[in-house]
Amino acid sequence: MNYEKNRQNPVRFLSLKSLTVKEFDELLPYFEANWLHFIERYNLDGTPRMRAYAPRNETQLPTIAHKLFFILYYQKSNALQEHLAASFDLDTGMSNNGVARAMDSCLIPNFGQIAGYL
Repeated sequence: MNYEKNRQNPVRFLSLKSLTVKEFDELLPYFEANWLHFIERYNLDGTPRMRAYAPRNETQLPTIAHKLFFILYYQKSNALQEHLAASFDLDTGMSNNGVARAMDSCLIPNFGQIAGYL
């Protein structure tokens, strides 16, 4: 699934995410702050990080916007792991770990605060 291409089509973007492009852009800085806070301290499996964070594969969900797009797509569609992996060109384990940890750590605890800004 191509984030940039879908962003250029506001109707499709809204149907995939239940957010307008403007709402997505407003949510992004809050998600980014929470993502960076989490990923600097923990691995995707939730264990404490022993080394500094360095992305392993720059082509898989390369930006914070891509990560948020992925998570919101998952939330909206509740897709199977295999479908997510195929749609975003990820391995199945990454799609499962990435979604679960990002949701638990970055979106859910702060959703009330984030939603208040939208």
